[in-house]
Amino acid sequence: MPNHELSTRILDALDEHVALLAADGTIVYVNAAWQRFAQANGDPELRHTGVGANYLDVCRQSAQAGDPQAQATLDGIQAVIAGQQASFQLEYPCHSPHEHRWFTLTAMLLSPDEQRVVVTHRLITAYKEAEIVSGEMITLLAQAALTQPVILRGRQPDGTTIWGELRSWRVADDANPPLEIAGVAHDITEHMQTEADLRTAAEQLQMIARRLVDAHEQERQNLARELHDEVGQVLAGLTMTLSGAAAGAPPVLAATLACAQTTMNELIGRLRAVSLDLRPALLDDLGLLPALGWYLDRYTPRTGVQVELRHQGVSGRFPTAVETVAYRIIQETLTNVACHAGVPTATVFLRADGTHLMLRVADAGRGFDAEVALGARATNGLRGMHERVQMIGGILTIESVSGQGTQITAELPLPVADP
Repeated sequence: MPNHELSTRILDALDEHVALLAADGTIVYVNAAWQRFAQANGDPELRHTGVGANYLDVCRQSAQAGDPQAQATLDGIQAVIAGQQASFQLEYPCHSPHEHRWFTLTAMLLSPDEQRVVVTHRLITAYKEAEIVSGEMITLLAQAALTQPVILRGRQPDGTTIWGELRSWRVADDANPPLEIAGVAHDITEHMQTEADLRTAAEQLQMIARRLVDAHEQERQNLARELHDEVGQVLAGLTMTLSGAAAGAPPVLAATLACAQTTMNELIGRLRAVSLDLRPALLDDLGLLPALGWYLDRYTPRTGVQVELRHQGVSGRFPTAVETVAYRIIQETLTNVACHAGVPTATVFLRADGTHLMLRVADAGRGFDAEVALGARATNGLRGMHERVQMIGGILTIESVSGQGTQITAELPLPVADP
């Protein structure tokens, strides 16, 4: 293989963009990488950067258009051609619409005996990005010195992730700028893995707890339906049988059957009340607002507490999980009002927007220490409310002052509607 062909093939195999310029700046050779880059970046026919074009003219035109790097390149290459310096090098950005890129331009004489110049452009994007990150890290360390550790994440040769904690401090007194930043780093991979395992375990426990709550609600619904539909129908049938038997019975027996019929009607009423307390059918059939109206109609006669219900934007339906949590929070809170607040009135307010359903139950009763109550084992109701709200990604706030009343607020997230 001739030496010229071998040299050409070697140059075409390089990643660097290589061109050979005559003494007047005319391009007499470009390798394959130079051609590919030019064709992909605005010079598909190599009219401006291919063989025969004058590279110095291109630099001169860009300099006249206000590009300072083009002027520096022009001056540097001319200095090399004139023998004023052995070589010239310049780092410059060459960003595209899709990525940031940096290159190093190098110009040097092909040989001391001739004025032809070899110009190369070498891609240094990875180096520059590392340099930028390093500079940002130094700035971060300077800001964090003596205040807080910096958590670093890296990747080992086998692909596994490694974590480190870096603590730094300034090596200078307070009166002078820091001359150096000293620090110590230690491996916290095991600690970070333990934290990740704990988060995973907590998420799994929360998922199990949610499934248990869902199963509990489903069981309440099934039991309520069974009591109402099946047991209730049997008892209603027995009541009709007793009524028919009493119609033709002797007076003494008729009186006994009438008493039994009265008792049966009371049992049916209690059974219906238990069924509705387990899970009101209105909640599933008509939604939150009708179910709350029905609940409050029964709540006041039983407790003597008048409840003012105010609402905004809640006349429609919400996801089942949200309606269930909202209903149970209000139910549990009003039960606590009747048992512990010692007041004749309470307020329930609901508001919905496109992202959240907010509910608030307030009273001006005895109040309590919320932190102490939440820490007590007996307050399953408060902890249960917290757990229900957290399971659907909501926030529960309990505000209470002894002697000044209580306000419980829940913000429940709603699914975002498609545009």
